[in-house]
Amino acid sequence: MDEKGPVVEESVHIEAQPHDVYTYCLDPRRIHDGDPVTVTDVTMRSGGVGTVAHLKGVAPPWVDERVEFEYTEAVPDELIRFEVRPTLRFKGIRKRPVATTPSTFTWTFTPEERGTRLLFTAEMSRPSFFDHFGEKSAHRMIQARLGRIKQHVEEGARDS
Repeated sequence: MDEKGPVVEESVHIEAQPHDVYTYCLDPRRIHDGDPVTVTDVTMRSGGVGTVAHLKGVAPPWVDERVEFEYTEAVPDELIRFEVRPTLRFKGIRKRPVATTPSTFTWTFTPEERGTRLLFTAEMSRPSFFDHFGEKSAHRMIQARLGRIKQHVEEGARDS
């Protein structure tokens, strides 16, 4: 049985309306634009629910990390929730991948003065994403992703 892991929250203010931020985040390729992870394929579904993305993670050279995530809930301009299922394969040691416990990630879009508060919440299971990367490193990665989303959405808002 999986233990409950940490619940982690990070947020950023974006100078754009919730609809613009929500629409941007519906596409997993946009969320990971500029990330060290690579989006290998995406199957988009109308309205968001059922959208599936596969990623190749950043890991030491002897580890092949793959991540699948699926949007499980989408409330326009308010919330996107998705389940994250990482799999690790240890090169030269083990041929079959090792599935780690799934986690639930949520993007919440809240109107805030002149823009939107984008809140990222990760509800982790043990062993978790944070156990794999180390908590400080994972926080830095999330903060960097939020910063890139902010930059891209605000640049898009200025260009339109």
